[in-house]
Amino acid sequence: MAVFLNHLQFVYPTDLEGIFNQYLFEYGNRSIDKIDSVFRQTSDIKQYKKLAKQLSMTRMLGLDLLVIELLRTARLYPSVLYAIRKRVS
Repeated sequence: MAVFLNHLQFVYPTDLEGIFNQYLFEYGNRSIDKIDSVFRQTSDIKQYKKLAKQLSMTRMLGLDLLVIELLRTARLYPSVLYAIRKRVS
């Protein structure tokens, strides 16, 4: 397990957004949309379908919005997803 973790290069949203700003890109963080689709069980990602079943209890308890907001605030995402385009002057 340690060998697997050692090869990962973690990326943080603030790092990516700093680079986007440096190169004058407009961007939208779509990670929360992706997480929301997992909770709503509308994700097309196969691995997330398994996770969605496990998270369905939080939805049934009405905690899904709280969990999503905590993830958004902490900026903890299982993966990042951005829509990026070059700014037009």
